[in-house]
Amino acid sequence: MDQAEDLVRQALNEWGQLDVLVNVAGILRDRMIFNMTGEEWDAVVRVHMRGTFATTRFASIHWRTARQGGRLINFTSGSGLFGAPGQPNYAAAKMGIWGFTLSCARALGRYGVTANSIGPGAATRMTDTVPQERRRGGLSNEDMERSPANVATPLVYLASDEGKWVTGRCFGISGYRITLYSQIESQIILQGSKPWEVQELFDRFEPTFASAFPDRQRAAGQPAAPAPVQA
Repeated sequence: MDQAEDLVRQALNEWGQLDVLVNVAGILRDRMIFNMTGEEWDAVVRVHMRGTFATTRFASIHWRTARQGGRLINFTSGSGLFGAPGQPNYAAAKMGIWGFTLSCARALGRYGVTANSIGPGAATRMTDTVPQERRRGGLSNEDMERSPANVATPLVYLASDEGKWVTGRCFGISGYRITLYSQIESQIILQGSKPWEVQELFDRFEPTFASAFPDRQRAAGQPAAPAPVQA
């Protein structure tokens, strides 16, 4: 926490203002869930979640006092968005950061601060430790396409004055593709009128929710849901 406070104070001392905070630091301790140690879990959660919280806390204190706006950009990951099997600690931490970002967007918006998340796909020293078959990244393995610069450039827009209209959203940036992910929202609701009885729930659960599961639809001979639109 002291280091995070010093980092924010140094920026203010050097430039007199704090326009943008990008939380991107991370580590990996990959292991299947049944082999993971408590130390491997704690190390990843501490760096990603506590690190993101610490810098954001002190930046938000300044933004709240100055009332001059600001840009918060936190890095999540496809590991959490899509569920990488060998990264339960990393996936949990990155999805925690996404929830943290949503909270900050709602809490800091009144002070002119935006908060967004980026799920990057690029070749870095950290991803070099991930087996090739488990990597989610760019459209090919070409060096230029997997360059971190392809992530940095769209980030500049979110950090700019022109990007002030975007907040509380998550973008996947990989290679030459930028993806806006949909927000979590209600898809199907099963509404009861009294405390659930076991048999009633068994009778109503599948008829209500099966349409949201493509495999279940195909098994019942129904058409699958349409593919997402790309632009």
